[in-house]
Amino acid sequence: MQETLLKKSMVLFFDEGIIDGKDVIKRYTYANVDISGSAQGLHDTALALASLYKGTLAEVQTVATNAVSN
Repeated sequence: MQETLLKKSMVLFFDEGIIDGKDVIKRYTYANVDISGSAQGLHDTALALASLYKGTLAEVQTVATNAVSN
């Protein structure tokens, strides 16, 4: 079996405060991230994008889409 990375997305989670006693977390997904990009490059990009939003950047995740074949 072989697994091949097809595409990668980056997900930014922002803490936007508390409303009615509940934490408000917003999620923004950026598709088609360069699959050869480094973790440092993703982090730097996330920080640059975070400056465009009103909330506080709480977490950065990546989502990989892979093909599995024989």
